[in-house]
Amino acid sequence: MLLARVPSSIIQCLFLLCLWNSSAVQAESQVATVAGVTPQTIFALYDVQINQVTLGGARFLKGANGALYVHESDFVSWRLRRPEAAELKYEGQTWLPLSGMLGVGYKINESKQTIQIEAAAQSFLPSSISTEQNAYLQPTVPNWGSFANYDLLGIGTNGVQQLNGVFNVNVFGPYGTLSSSYVGQNLWSKSQQARHLIRQETVWSRDWSEEMVNVQVGDTQGRGGLWGRPVYFGGV
Repeated sequence: MLLARVPSSIIQCLFLLCLWNSSAVQAESQVATVAGVTPQTIFALYDVQINQVTLGGARFLKGANGALYVHESDFVSWRLRRPEAAELKYEGQTWLPLSGMLGVGYKINESKQTIQIEAAAQSFLPSSISTEQNAYLQPTVPNWGSFANYDLLGIGTNGVQQLNGVFNVNVFGPYGTLSSSYVGQNLWSKSQQARHLIRQETVWSRDWSEEMVNVQVGDTQGRGGLWGRPVYFGGV
């Protein structure tokens, strides 16, 4: 058998041709794989403004066809009407379409991660206010009782030792409240000075809740100005 001598240049060309065919087959398979991949649904978080009112961050879902979906809980909190378009179930949660919703438009700023939504009045759910009157509760008639407040002041200086005080006595019952205040001078003193109990004011007050009337009878002390003196007066 005779073997013909094949030039090395031809062998090299055949080798390169085989490499090119194999790489072309790999490239075709890779192109076929990429072309078969569908765009995935992605999540987005935007700071939301509806009719120029900032509502904070909310979750969004961008569909494969470019549609924008809002989570159901955010849709409810914004009080938007549920759209007639089909909802999207994704990972066990409900997403409602914002794209193509009647009376609603939006503009997304990706650099600031904000979305500005403009919604017409008919896009919101109506609000209702109950006009039912609450049952009137009769005020509780108080029982008889009383209490007192006091403020004592002890002085000890230059041989003067005494105890003074201010008192306020209150009595209340079904017919109103009686309040009276007093000033006690020299309640106790080392020099045995005379005691004085000075009444300042006494006021009886009663409320008629149903008529929204308050009546006060008594006397009190006015406030004098910078150059004046207090005046006692009484009346109803």
